[in-house]
Amino acid sequence: MQTVPTADQRNSSVPDVKIQFQTTYRHTDGTVRTRVTTLNRLTSNTTDLASTFDQEAAAVLYARLVVHKLEQGGEYSDLLRWIDKSLVKLCTVFGDYSKNDASSFRLSNKFTLLPQFIYHLRRSQFLQIFNCSPDETAFYHHTLQRTDIRDTLVMIQPTLTRFMADGTEPEAVLLDSASLIPEAVFLLDAFFYTVIYFGHVAAEWRDQNYPRDEYPGVYEMIDKSKEEAAELIADRFPLPRYVTCDEGKSQARFLYSKLNPSENDTQAIGGGMGGYVSNGTDTVVHTEDVSLRTFFQHLARLVVQNSNA
Repeated sequence: MQTVPTADQRNSSVPDVKIQFQTTYRHTDGTVRTRVTTLNRLTSNTTDLASTFDQEAAAVLYARLVVHKLEQGGEYSDLLRWIDKSLVKLCTVFGDYSKNDASSFRLSNKFTLLPQFIYHLRRSQFLQIFNCSPDETAFYHHTLQRTDIRDTLVMIQPTLTRFMADGTEPEAVLLDSASLIPEAVFLLDAFFYTVIYFGHVAAEWRDQNYPRDEYPGVYEMIDKSKEEAAELIADRFPLPRYVTCDEGKSQARFLYSKLNPSENDTQAIGGGMGGYVSNGTDTVVHTEDVSLRTFFQHLARLVVQNSNA
């Protein structure tokens, strides 16, 4: 229940409420007795509520609620609208902004990742069932309902790790097309499948079969990516699919479908295999989906327009 729509009302409201339950009964000795139980509960009017918010748990709860509603006969299009409305309502209550000024919209650290999780949830296999059989979709939903928060977050928003040949340690990078560079190997963990992706330069190094003692960095880059993928697969149940692919090849679609198409990419012209084109330095992934930045900008506009502040 949303009891207060504005920040000013939250700050000036009662921080907690008392609830009493009175139970009257007749004892076996014939006397009438009354038992009083008093509960103290925080209200949604207090700013203290925001400090205890767990955005990762909230994202998982959103996903499970969506799957539950689907199993009860809900329509995918209706649930997408429900997710959007719920996110707008939450950001309206807990965001900081000026009415009708989208540029002023801010979220605290306790909420800042939630729109990102919702963005990836909308694009996930739980809500996008194109090219998925009913059995596959049922399997995804069944697994989601029975995994912990950590694994569920990987299902919603996969992790991307970059491996370089210059001797630097593997580095977690943004799940964004701008993170892809041709000289690196990338490991995508999407829970249901694991992808090792070679940039086109890294793929050329691999195929040249250079002497290991002269190019140790290249072999170390490749070996580390395979070792980390093996560790992920060994500890994962159900066993994920294992995919190895090169930049621009058909199997690379497993990675491209999970990437956020950054703003510059959506303005690029051209096409290629698997919705991909390269200009020599950057990888462009073509998709009908909006970028995370566009999604957040649209969210901000809706929040400040729906505000009663």
